Amino acid sequence: MTAAKTRAEMQSAARERQAKRARLEHEIALQERAEQTAKLRALRLAKEASDRKRAGIRKATEAPKDDDSTS
Repeated sequence: MTAAKTRAEMQSAARERQAKRARLEHEIALQERAEQTAKLRALRLAKEASDRKRAGIRKATEAPKDDDSTS
């Protein structure tokens, strides 16, 4: 093998390693974002359920209103 060919192969291998590392970092970032989104969604759903429950309790404890304006 010539020196130029060996050098070209080494550079190619280095670019492949760099591309592989970049793909791995990208996949990790996507996974982290998906996990964060899932966490935020779970928190939002829990809050909405709590708000609905609290609203239901509030309605049940309120005194019924007399509607004399329709007579």
